[in-house]
Amino acid sequence: MLSDLDRKLGLRRRFLEPFVPHIDPNIVSASGFVTGPLAGYCLGTGNVLLGLVFVLLNAVSDAIDGTIARKYGRVTKTGSLVDDLADRVSDVSIALGLGGLAGSPLLGAFCAVLLVLNSYLSLQGLALYGEKAKFGVFSRANRTAAIILFLMASLATGSNLAALQLYLTIGAAFLTILQRTFFLFGKGAGK
Repeated sequence: MLSDLDRKLGLRRRFLEPFVPHIDPNIVSASGFVTGPLAGYCLGTGNVLLGLVFVLLNAVSDAIDGTIARKYGRVTKTGSLVDDLADRVSDVSIALGLGGLAGSPLLGAFCAVLLVLNSYLSLQGLALYGEKAKFGVFSRANRTAAIILFLMASLATGSNLAALQLYLTIGAAFLTILQRTFFLFGKGAGK
């Protein structure tokens, strides 16, 4: 949903590109190796406010790394790898942290596995057919926005909404896995 809006309206190009600094985009991407695990740790230990701060920092770095690379002509395969790895580390760390916050580490681990499978299927599309299968009910941008909203709601109400967030993420991740799987099998039909 958010990714589609960005593609249609050019939101990043209009609102982010004029303000991005001229720095190495790989450093910005690599910050996810720090902000994601810190977000997960803070959430897992019950510090929702600090966890939210690190989730926000992670989201900002993920939103601007590619914008920086495109603006300054620094798009590389290495950069794509660093970005994907940092995203996976962040996804897993935040899911595990939410599991700790919900009092169910197993639920967080199950969510983390589904998120990694989502990414795997997206990259299989690229490997097999030359295009990522980057669509589905819960893209990374949508998932991050939902996590931010749930954490803000938790802080505003004093409620722990982590379990609800995990159940919704698991459901949406499962649907996205199905969508991407059918897409990939459909592309390969008759081959």
